[in-house]
Amino acid sequence: GKVHLNAGPSIAYTLSGNVKTEAQSKSMTFDQSGEGFIRFDAGIQIGGGYTLPMANKYFLLDIRYLHGLTNVSNVHQIYNRGIVASLIVLKPAKVKRSEKG
Repeated sequence: GKVHLNAGPSIAYTLSGNVKTEAQSKSMTFDQSGEGFIRFDAGIQIGGGYTLPMANKYFLLDIRYLHGLTNVSNVHQIYNRGIVASLIVLKPAKVKRSEKG
């Protein structure tokens, strides 16, 4: 197996979402007035993982931490934070060799 590390910039665009409080849940609004949110977010990420070869496949476990650097709210100070875990199965593609004539 092989260990890997990764780090770098992150860009996100929010399509939709909900704002949840103890009393209610409502859809996010993306306007410049009131309690609107900002769709774009920029941040940094850092993580690592492990690749395990098995038969003719590879299993890759990747874990990353995302730290948003931009305020995503027009009213409050809100920054995105997140942990992402991925399990990826890779299988090498079959290459079809052409015959030379």
